Amino acid sequence: MLGEFIDRNRYSIPAHWANTVVSVRLTADCVRIVAEAQMIAEHARCFGRDQLSCDPWHYLPILEKSQVQSGMVRRLIEATKPKHWITHCFQSPP
Repeated sequence: MLGEFIDRNRYSIPAHWANTVVSVRLTADCVRIVAEAQMIAEHARCFGRDQLSCDPWHYLPILEKSQVQSGMVRRLIEATKPKHWITHCFQSPP
């Protein structure tokens, strides 16, 4: 998983920022992840435990390099992601 653990929850970051030192900015309802003085990810804050907030756009570069048909994946993401899409918290698998 490309992401950060914050309060026992996981938040995705763009694939090309994997293994990079980041800073986290928390507000009452938002998690912002910053690297090299720029915001690289923003998520609605999860308040449970062991939850996952995932933005599918963060994984597109990985899917493009895999055997998955990346054009189909890209079209699916574009068709299902509203303009101001906010990620949701999901219970992480054990």
